[in-house]
Amino acid sequence: MIAPRRILGWSIRSIASHLGHASSIISPELCRNSGGTRVYAGYWAYRDAQRRRRIGRHACLASGMLATSVQEKPRCRWSPEQIVYRVRLGDPHTIQMRISYQTIYTWLAADHRTGGSWSRYLRHHHRRRKRDGNGPRATHIMGGGSLADRRVIAHRRGCFGDLGRGSCGRRRFVATHVDRRSRVLLAAKVSRRTAVKVTVATRNLLHPFPPQERQTLIVDNGSEWGTFSCLQRTLGLQVYSVVAVLNKRSRKCLTYQIPAEVFARALGGALQS
Repeated sequence: MIAPRRILGWSIRSIASHLGHASSIISPELCRNSGGTRVYAGYWAYRDAQRRRRIGRHACLASGMLATSVQEKPRCRWSPEQIVYRVRLGDPHTIQMRISYQTIYTWLAADHRTGGSWSRYLRHHHRRRKRDGNGPRATHIMGGGSLADRRVIAHRRGCFGDLGRGSCGRRRFVATHVDRRSRVLLAAKVSRRTAVKVTVATRNLLHPFPPQERQTLIVDNGSEWGTFSCLQRTLGLQVYSVVAVLNKRSRKCLTYQIPAEVFARALGGALQS
């Protein structure tokens, strides 16, 4: 449809109007398939389009610099959107380092169909989460180990005794803990959502178990976990916090910069001034 009209001397705008497309679509098509002779070859353009469709854009994630930059991020629980903009921010002038988040999702889906394990690094797995505790009154607990330092076997659910915490209710609070391997649920009713009462309830829940069955515990920034160090002393638990992981993940509100880097630059500028 394009080649005969170009031979007859039609302009790009005329061809686009006749085919019902924008000229911004026709022009790249001509540049891509004209070659050194500047003559549009319709047959070879069609062959190349079919080849690109069979290969798929996600084939660029099999190897190369772009694949290395993209594949190191999912292990840190980065979303495809965060990966795309962070890669673009790190290398803004290289066209080969451009990719869309839909391409990453397509790559993850193709990998999952072939029995791969990349899709397990997605944080939500299409589940919607309620945002909570992110206002100015949110608490920030310091002193816990980084979640990134937790044993690999715990992330793989390879042994018993690695616990994740949870909670439900506002006025009537229930503290819950789940063993990652067996998925067994431990729960205790707490009269008030305070650090002391939650710590006592957790200690009473876990104390009857032998040490090998209570090894690690994840806590968040909630004020009810402010005295987790007591659990470390009395139960021998290694407590991990999600703070360090979140500080090393790019944020959309920061134009996909990493919070730790932004804070370090601001702190360095304040010290210099």
